[in-house]
Order: sequence, then C-alpha cells, then structure tokens
Amino acid sequence: MGIAPALEKSTTSLHRRIRTHFRNNGMSTLRRSLGCILADELEIAPSVPLRRGTPQEQILSDWMAEHASVTWCEVDSPWKLEPNVIRKLCPPLNLQHNPGNPFAAELARLRKLDRTLAGDGS
Repeated sequence: MGIAPALEKSTTSLHRRIRTHFRNNGMSTLRRSLGCILADELEIAPSVPLRRGTPQEQILSDWMAEHASVTWCEVDSPWKLEPNVIRKLCPPLNLQHNPGNPFAAELARLRKLDRTLAGDGS
C-alpha cells in the first residue's frame, strides 16, 4: 500500500510510484520486500538493491507482472489518510503505521537478513 503524493509539498505522482515499483528496485520497498519473501521460491539471491537489467531483477518483474495488481482511490490530502487506512486494513507488507500486523516481525527479519547477505549494512 502506498500513496502519492506522500507529503503536501511532494510532486510525486501515482503513475511515478507505480512505475518505480514495477521497474526499479533501487527505490522500491515493495520490490525489496517481495524479493526477500520470494527469494527461495524464485531462486534469486540477496542483492540490495537488485540491479536493473539483471536476471534476478527480471525474474521478480515477471512474477509481479503475473501476480500483482494495482487499484487506487483519489482523495484530497492522502498523507493525512494513510496512517488510519493502514491501521484499519493491516496490509502485510506495510510496516509503518501498522502495529497490528502479525507478519511485521518476520518481514523486518527478512529485510535485515537480505541486507546482511547482500553486504549492505543499512
């Protein structure tokens, strides 16, 4: 789940956010999370960020093309609405504003492990 713009002064569009998620892992927490969760199933090695144009990046892109979908709702000031929507819907890949997420600890562990295995201590 994500919003655009994320802040009142932001110029990021929803189109740009979606394109980032579907094409460029370097800026996409969604792709990073999916890569961590699906690493064994898709046989992709940790690499933070996945490098654009690499075979494992294409494998993740192909998986997303087959399994991911996008929907949206237009609202004024989405940055004000997002925390409450996340708390109510409890989407499994959102850690921020999502204290009731039963998958949060596991996803945080997988992200940390991925960064460690990829040699990225951040």
